Amino acid sequence: MNLKDWQDMNFDLAIYDLTMAKLGQLNPDLLLMIPEFSALSFFAKYNRANERRLEAWMNLREIDLLSVIPLDLDLRLDGMPEDINIAGSIKANTLELIGLKGTASLLPEIKLSLETAIQDLQMENVLTQPPGEASISGTAGVTIMDLLADDRAIEFAADLSAEAIRFGDFEINRANVRLAQQADALVVDSLWISSDKLFSASAKGSLGYNIITGEFFDGERSLDLAIEGQLFPWLKELSDYIVDSRGVSKIRLSIGNDDEQFVVNSGELDIHSGYVMLQDQVEALRNIELKGAFENNRFVLERGQFNMGNGRFYMNNVFDAEPSDHFMIAFLDLGYLRLMIEEPGIQATIPVVAPPKTLSNIALKGQRSRFATIRGPFDDMKIEAHVTASNLDILFPPGADNLLNLILSVRSTGRKPESDPVPLPFQLDLFVNIGENVRYVTYPTNLNLKPGGFLHLLYDGSAFIVKEVFITSDRGRVDFFGTVFQVDNIAISMIDQQDIMNVEGLFYKRTPDGSTISLNVRSTPDFDKSLLDRLEISLTSDNPQDRNITQVLSRLRYNQAVEDLPNEQRQNLLQDEALGLIGGNLNSTVLTPFFYPAENWIRRTFKLDSFSINAGFIQNLFTEYSSDPSQLADLADLSNFGSDISRFSSSILLNNLSLSMSKYLGYRFFMDYELGLQEATDLQKKTRIMVSHDTSLRLVLPKNYRMGYTFRYEPKEAGITHEIMIQRTLRFWGL
Repeated sequence: MNLKDWQDMNFDLAIYDLTMAKLGQLNPDLLLMIPEFSALSFFAKYNRANERRLEAWMNLREIDLLSVIPLDLDLRLDGMPEDINIAGSIKANTLELIGLKGTASLLPEIKLSLETAIQDLQMENVLTQPPGEASISGTAGVTIMDLLADDRAIEFAADLSAEAIRFGDFEINRANVRLAQQADALVVDSLWISSDKLFSASAKGSLGYNIITGEFFDGERSLDLAIEGQLFPWLKELSDYIVDSRGVSKIRLSIGNDDEQFVVNSGELDIHSGYVMLQDQVEALRNIELKGAFENNRFVLERGQFNMGNGRFYMNNVFDAEPSDHFMIAFLDLGYLRLMIEEPGIQATIPVVAPPKTLSNIALKGQRSRFATIRGPFDDMKIEAHVTASNLDILFPPGADNLLNLILSVRSTGRKPESDPVPLPFQLDLFVNIGENVRYVTYPTNLNLKPGGFLHLLYDGSAFIVKEVFITSDRGRVDFFGTVFQVDNIAISMIDQQDIMNVEGLFYKRTPDGSTISLNVRSTPDFDKSLLDRLEISLTSDNPQDRNITQVLSRLRYNQAVEDLPNEQRQNLLQDEALGLIGGNLNSTVLTPFFYPAENWIRRTFKLDSFSINAGFIQNLFTEYSSDPSQLADLADLSNFGSDISRFSSSILLNNLSLSMSKYLGYRFFMDYELGLQEATDLQKKTRIMVSHDTSLRLVLPKNYRMGYTFRYEPKEAGITHEIMIQRTLRFWGL
């Protein structure tokens, strides 16, 4: 063996079942350079007959490549040092997966050229946990020049096709790719992906880029990419919140590169006829359109919009000279987003805050401009918006449809709650304006909030802060111990900077004998105490005979002084009122949801913006039967319920029933109508159902002026009343 001239060597070498442990004893550094295997066998002969011929065979068993199943590699080499032929295969469990062939040379430099052949290779035969299914066929090859040099050149090429591709519920019929990585360019001869139900994609061209080294090279090369198909159908597979989706999309890009990065030279995006139905929403997102252009690594959204109900949502983007607050996707600049929903707004169900399946009008703009803004980047968004909510029934606090249950279970305070920081990727400045026909319907209240009230909500990156609140109402009702009071006036205000929350309310009830019962609710200014501890509730009567709370309740319930009641009714007075209270609770939480389908059908049929039914059926049942516990027990037996319906009085079915509806007649001009049925009992114990009508026309004028006309009919002495109102709102911020 001539160590000075390896070409003059003459050897015959054999290695049998060399393990990783034995290899580590010979050279520990090799263990860090090669994957694990179970055994290596190697045989080689060189220049045995002074012909300079090399013959070698290598077998490597159970190679461990982590996510790949154990593989066996078999290679044979034969030829002169300047021209060596290579043949072999890669197997798994004696099944040949990939065939290998190629050439190599040791002189004048070490060079390797290897080509693989694949025929119907199944992903599950290679990967331990395959992400899907596919059958792959074709060829791929790699060439390495000057293998031992630090700047060795590596080139590869592939001509592959795949069929029956499935990833979860996504199916791709066929995919073909023919590409080559040259030293200074990635050349895509053809790329084609086709899915009958989803899309088709194609690409052709080249880029001055080397995938292996990550280097860019100057030049006029470009890669043209086109995708057409159904963008929206697969959206419903991403989340259970998307019930249905469909639409058509088209994207075309011309991608180049400079000496630092990729560049989208030109292109267009066109998405149209989009439809998305979201869970818990009554109205779908219809006529979704996104049209935009790509130019010099910018995407300009020329038109983004969709319809929801009778309203339309608009979106575009803007680019500032300083891109620090832009949204970026890799090297693509999206600018920042501007959003707008013109009045009367889209019709949507607001989760948590509004009852399920009810519709509200949501309008959106900026606090000081026409558009709300969302600025980037994605991990630190800044949202500034002004929202106007109309035709909204509010359940608040979120998730509480009954204030009485909440009060019994949670002791809330007038100060902002102490909470652990919630790391959300945005900062929020949201001003919520109360529009027309907004009602606070959390039992036992039903208040028509006056337009112009507001809530200013901030999120500073760690906690939500209600900066300021001002809400007023002069219409509506509240159920207090089973008796419905009308609202005279109520105001709720809060200023975060001064840590103050105040409640002031006055409610009244006129009894058939002409007495007026007043319910006064106010919070004291001792802000160190909780809100409930500061809340004072008083019940008074203008009748001189009513000198305590029991006498007032008797006047409310029976239209008599407590001294005039029989002993049995006197003892059951508070019990009867409690039964009425429970009835109202059940009505709001159990019966009302059954009206939602009928309400939505009527709203759509007559093209109304809002329609709601409020019934007092269950409450009336308790009132009717509370004086006879045995009858109430029989009524609770569902087997008797059907026969009992025939003897229900009209007061049970109709008392406390109200219908309300509203419709925009034009821009900022709308009408709302309410019909109410109420049982009345006179001094002769005769009852009758009284029907009231309330119709309003309202016009929103510039500079916060409002004009309104109200026609009201009430079945009492006043009869018909007319009201003409002009109003201007002035808002002062807390210091």
